[in-house]
Amino acid sequence: MQYEQGVIRPPSEAQSLLIRVTRNCPWNQCVFCPAYKGTKFSKRSVEEIKQDIDNMAASYGAYSRNITTAFLQDADSLILPTADLVRFSST
Repeated sequence: MQYEQGVIRPPSEAQSLLIRVTRNCPWNQCVFCPAYKGTKFSKRSVEEIKQDIDNMAASYGAYSRNITTAFLQDADSLILPTADLVRFSST
């Protein structure tokens, strides 16, 4: 089972479940940030995100007890409509 993860994880999220809800950065013009240069921004569907969460749950198995938080990836996850965020977070 596979699931998609982004390239960036803050150190404070080392024990979090990494859930990629967007791909890359919608702004992508910051001079100081090379992370997403040459990449196109896209939003992932709620169905894709839910499938990833299901696949992660199956992959992590017994280790899932140690995961108590989730980090929404990539650069601007809150660009998704609130209704979509609520739909996949209630999985």
